[in-house]
Amino acid sequence: MPYDPHLHHRRSVRLEGFDYSQNGAYFVTVCAHERQTLFGRLVAGDAGVTVELSEAGAAAQSCWLEIPRHFPLVTLDAFIVMPDHLHGILFLSGREQSLGRVRGGRMIIRPYRETGHH
Repeated sequence: MPYDPHLHHRRSVRLEGFDYSQNGAYFVTVCAHERQTLFGRLVAGDAGVTVELSEAGAAAQSCWLEIPRHFPLVTLDAFIVMPDHLHGILFLSGREQSLGRVRGGRMIIRPYRETGHH
């Protein structure tokens, strides 16, 4: 079944009034525009089903792994790139004034967008 925004509309799971610039662990999901399978494809093999990354998927993976280099107050945990989205867990730590740069994800996402894969 293809993605239908009217059928698959999701409400925000953000906690009302929570300051997301606080130190802590955050689960992040990034979806491709219109859930296009930009990041790769599912491949069945002896080891089960895996994701074969496309060039854009490899770029997304590379950019995710580079986050701590650009944002020293961010530590990465588990992540996975799927054909039309990626999931990851990251930890914010350090002084709150420095974390304001990360709020909203714009500064983290910019390096990926600048690769020309958007």
